[in-house]
Amino acid sequence: MSVDIKKIEENLTRSFDANSMFDSSNIGNDNTVEDKIVLFAMKLSELVDEFDLSNFYKKLETLQLQPLSIYSNKGFVEYDAINNVGYISTIPLEKDEENNFNVDNLFGQIMLMTAFSNDKYFGFGNEDKLSALNRAFTYMISSNIFGCARSNYCEEESTLLNKMSVMLKFNPQARVDFIDAYFNNNGTILKQELNELGIDDSIFDQINHLSELKMSHVEVPERFGEIDNQVNKAFAKLLSTLRSIDKSKVASYMSNAFNDGVLDYSDFGVERVTDKMNTAIDFLTSKANNIENQKVVQKAT
Repeated sequence: MSVDIKKIEENLTRSFDANSMFDSSNIGNDNTVEDKIVLFAMKLSELVDEFDLSNFYKKLETLQLQPLSIYSNKGFVEYDAINNVGYISTIPLEKDEENNFNVDNLFGQIMLMTAFSNDKYFGFGNEDKLSALNRAFTYMISSNIFGCARSNYCEEESTLLNKMSVMLKFNPQARVDFIDAYFNNNGTILKQELNELGIDDSIFDQINHLSELKMSHVEVPERFGEIDNQVNKAFAKLLSTLRSIDKSKVASYMSNAFNDGVLDYSDFGVERVTDKMNTAIDFLTSKANNIENQKVVQKAT
């Protein structure tokens, strides 16, 4: 898909001219907010085929950017959809000389929150139960546009989200996935689909609590192991109900399993949980596919 750069710049110029916070003459000047927004719009258009940027252009006309309070427990970025205000912490701007938090990624997150917002929330934020996953998905999309951050608050949540995303693919009748829900502001159906797969609300509550603790600088690595194990159990239970199992999807799920040492979970048995999960998955896959093969043979004879 070819991106119409001229059209994007023309629309952004109108948005910038309507907002005193911006200066459209900065388009083309490296490291200016305006030029970064142009780059964001171009890369988003490349990433998402035929994406309509009209909501983004409109939001930019009134968007305000403000520093995030040092007492906030929202990590490094936040977005108030009701008042159309984006917040970014001054810590990565002033005290992160090695750019471990990737300022461009943080800026991209605010732009995504703005682009995929309505008058009340962004992404699939209409479901509070999915709030931590909503933030993690924002980080993941921004990483595709501006690159990952060496340090972030979303690693565990991103891993859990990736596993749940694979689980959704096992349901051919699924009405929505994470991308659809985020782009179309529909967390209700997403939560219903995940609930039906065995990811109940208590798991979402635990993920939210883990996220809040991390953003408040409270380290509780054992919590992730507990949550991850519950998601793994839901996945195993899902496989046990299937007549046949797509091994490529199982491999995709398992590729998101943490091994001890990745985030230093060696004291909490994540490696042992992962090994047991591999054994259980191999057994369930073999059992389901053998049953299906037997039925095919019976029909043939």
